[in-house]
Amino acid sequence: MDAGQIKTLGGIGLLITVAAVSAAILRGGDKAAVGLVVREPVIDWGPRLAEDTPDKVVFELWNQGTDEVQVNEIAAGCPCVEPTLSVNPIPPGEVATLTILPRKPLMPGAWSERVVVHTSDPAQPVLALVVQGVMTVATECVPYINRVEGLILGQTREVAFQVVGPDSNLDFKILDAVASDERIKVLSVEREGVAAQSHRVTWQVRLSISSDARSRTREWQAEVTIQTNLDKGAQVRHPVHVTHRTLAVFDPNLLLIRADDRTDHAIRMRLDEETAILGGVPILRCPDGMTAQWDEDEAGEDRYEVFHVRLLRWAPGDPKRVEVEVVFESGAVTLFPILIAGSEE
Repeated sequence: MDAGQIKTLGGIGLLITVAAVSAAILRGGDKAAVGLVVREPVIDWGPRLAEDTPDKVVFELWNQGTDEVQVNEIAAGCPCVEPTLSVNPIPPGEVATLTILPRKPLMPGAWSERVVVHTSDPAQPVLALVVQGVMTVATECVPYINRVEGLILGQTREVAFQVVGPDSNLDFKILDAVASDERIKVLSVEREGVAAQSHRVTWQVRLSISSDARSRTREWQAEVTIQTNLDKGAQVRHPVHVTHRTLAVFDPNLLLIRADDRTDHAIRMRLDEETAILGGVPILRCPDGMTAQWDEDEAGEDRYEVFHVRLLRWAPGDPKRVEVEVVFESGAVTLFPILIAGSEE
């Protein structure tokens, strides 16, 4: 029977008891009974990324006896393993190579693939071969996205997330963390530890997120780019989504002023209970060409404050949308929008 005619069976190798296999391997140490010997019966790959394509594994079968050895059967623990023997039978003093392509593990963690070789050698009728390792996944962020809800303009909030990567021979590290928006500051990047069973390394990244009066929208997005020391997945992007909380309700909620209008317009601002705790009289800031001031006669009525807005001047080319900033003592800010319609002669 040549190398292409070897009988291969899936799953049979698992029926052989560990004691029988171990006894057969140990007999290889007896010079008088030595026949077929495996130079390295267990091959350990160590940690590998799930994205890696499984490599072929080569075992060397050395015939140290005086007669040729016939390989009768190769039993794999999984039918997907395809063993290939370079020569069969194996002449005395010669080395044959048994090549297998292990299946890709389905789940992260430790794994092993067993192949049992049945031969005509009375000293070594059964050889147990094992390839083993640990499958790890590529770098990921936990949580995947940081959602900062209800951030008040002018205030700052701290958040954190974890970056988890494989513990390979390179020892997973974060080299740098850079935010795409200046309102996000990276406060610290610290290694937390290693999960020995899953071969995973965890780092923690702490962020400071703020919104100032330049944040005109109700929400905005940015990302933090994590630079690692890995060839694969060297850069990881962590999204940040921020939404603002309105501190007050305005009546009307939008003011439309004609460009030639120079009269006062009253705006009623009602604070919610949480905003009222901020205390103090807010400061009004408005763009050039406009005034805004509080109406002291109607202050504090059912948590309502009233201020008046007047357009002093406007020219074609000036902004058609502006905001009055209501700035509280704490630094929190809320915006009141104004639209200017028409043009001056």
